[in-house]
Order: sequence, then C-alpha cells, then structure tokens
Amino acid sequence: MRSTRGFAAAIATAGVIGLLFFSPAAAAQGGYEAGKGSWTVRGFGAWIDTEGFERRSHSLHDFPVFSSVLTIGDGDGVGLSLEYRITRRIGVEALALEGELDGEFRLVFTDPPNPEQRVTQGVGTELYGLGVNLHLTPGRRVDAYVGPVVAEIRYDDFSGFINCGHPLTRCTFQTTFSDDTALGMTLGADVTLGNTDRWALSAAVRQLWSDPEDELERTELEMDPLIVTAGVAFRFGG
Repeated sequence: MRSTRGFAAAIATAGVIGLLFFSPAAAAQGGYEAGKGSWTVRGFGAWIDTEGFERRSHSLHDFPVFSSVLTIGDGDGVGLSLEYRITRRIGVEALALEGELDGEFRLVFTDPPNPEQRVTQGVGTELYGLGVNLHLTPGRRVDAYVGPVVAEIRYDDFSGFINCGHPLTRCTFQTTFSDDTALGMTLGADVTLGNTDRWALSAAVRQLWSDPEDELERTELEMDPLIVTAGVAFRFGG
C-alpha cells in the first residue's frame, strides 16, 4: 500500500494547483503567452516516495541459521526538463532526474545468536523521461498542465560487507536491479513571478509505475515512485 506521506503529498499538491487555477486572481491576471515554437526550461528539486520495497530471506537448514531484511525506501534528487510547445496548448517535455533512495540491509543470526548487523547506504537512481503536456490555462499567470509520461529508470546496485557470525568473518551481500521502462502521469503548474513574464515558479507531481527486476533473485520489485518536484522555470521563444 502506498505510504500516507506519498498520498498526502499528491493530494496537497493537486489541491494547491486547483486553488491557483480556480482563483479569481489567476483568471484576471495574464502571464507570458507561450505560443507555438516557445520553450520552457525547468530546474527543480525532487522528493521521491516509493512503495517501500522489502525483501526477507531465511536460512533454516544451513549453519549458521540467520534471517535478513533488505529495504529500499524514499529519497530525493535534482532534475532538469525542457519543454517545446507544438501548439499553444500542447507541449513535448524531456526530463532528466538524478536521485538517491534510502537503502538498508539487516542480518540477524539466531544459531549461534549474535547481535543484529545493519548496513545503511544510498541507492542511486537515474530517470530519463519524455512526456506530452496538455496546458489547461495557457496565457494565464498560473499555467496548469497534465499529461502522460514514459521514463527509463536505472537503479544502482546495493552491495557491501557485513560481519557474519564472527568478528573476523565478513560476508558479501549484493542486490542488482535491472533497468526499467515506466509509464506514468504528470500534473503540474508554472506560476509567473511578478511582471517578469518569462520567469516562473514550477511544481509538479509525477506518478510512475515501475517494477524493476532483482537480477539475482529473478523477482519483480514494486517501486512505483511518486515524484514531487518544485523549482523555477524560464520561458523563451515563440
């Protein structure tokens, strides 16, 4: 089940965009008129909420007897996108994001008993996407848009060393994730800054459905990242 933090972030961002979109000020005040042939560059920070993948393993018939838990959680990152307006209402957006997810590996020996071993480290991720944006309020101060997106997501390996039953004995653990092509949806808005016309605050929510494979275990991992971004945009041309 998706975490309450991710669900709350999606609802809150959608609510803010909705309030801005339907407010009298947004309807009354015009902004930069992005027409055919115009460009928008967006730089942003990102918060990444995953499904909170967890994998448990047990050794009951070998000696020593142990259990382990691998957890991949939420993370953050930075990104850049470039949108080209095919028409006044339709734009094509390319984006790239580099982030890091929280990773943790825990190992417990029950026979012979030993203290729990724990390793935490970041799992790097890269995302390259292409989307089509339908602009709902072109020419207004709040330029809201929605549309589909497809993305290639790459995850770094999670690996390291851990004591395995004896202070002088070290074991290696490793999880290798396959690259994955994810489909998703984008909901976003650019809010023009004062009378600058071309500069704007930018925010977006992207829900992606991503199931990379653990290449060692040959099992699918449900990541399904919800990515909330906020930053600035610069519009030119057209």
